[in-house]
Amino acid sequence: MQLVIFFVLAAITTVAGIIMVSADNIARSIYSHVLALLGIAGIYLLLYAEFMAGVQVLVYAGGVSIMLLFALMLTKPAKGVIRALDHPRRVPAFITAVVLFGLLSFSIFQAKWPLKVEPSRVMTPEVIGKSMFADYVLPFEIVSVILLVALIGAVVIGVKGREDTDDEE
Repeated sequence: MQLVIFFVLAAITTVAGIIMVSADNIARSIYSHVLALLGIAGIYLLLYAEFMAGVQVLVYAGGVSIMLLFALMLTKPAKGVIRALDHPRRVPAFITAVVLFGLLSFSIFQAKWPLKVEPSRVMTPEVIGKSMFADYVLPFEIVSVILLVALIGAVVIGVKGREDTDDEE
């Protein structure tokens, strides 16, 4: 039963990812991004990583997707339709995707399954919290500042874009 659920979640995530990168409408792309992230959260649940599934839903499917929707609402829409599949870099992107797929497939087939996890290396929320705020305080704070600067930059760009639109009218 668990294998069937995994394949259903994997199919949903894969289809949502393909729709995300090939959609003509940016809003549809964002919604399929949310669906892909929720599929990944479901896979985390199958791996008994409830904390990671919760973080996936709250931070990525919730927070990042809301940020993308705000960015969409705050920016000026592009004139004309630009098709995602007509980009001039599609051939290098396809080659890169095939190479990465080959490397991942090679790694999966070379691994000795099932992988054994030592009980001392199991990451509980308590262990993650202690590690993040004891061993990785500086990187955690740097990421916090970078995200804050990105948020302020998005607001400034959005306000400037609205001012430019008002000047044209």
